Amino acid sequence: MAVAFVPSQCVKIAQLNTCPQSVSMSEACGYLQDKLLSMAVANHVLWPLAKFVNAKLVPKQHQPVANKVVQVSRKFHKGV
Repeated sequence: MAVAFVPSQCVKIAQLNTCPQSVSMSEACGYLQDKLLSMAVANHVLWPLAKFVNAKLVPKQHQPVANKVVQVSRKFHKGV
């Protein structure tokens, strides 16, 4: 259920935030597919690598801080 719910919600949010009213539906769908695909690929590359490095190199008491650093740097990189 969550797999079907999350992408549909991302599309709705992205439509509201990034598409001007003068854009056709096909242009908007193409734009959103490009953005969502690149975001999904980036997340599937970033987080497994971050979790591996976190588990192997960071002491347990500092792992939550390391995760937060990755989250914040990802947001700055995306421009959010």
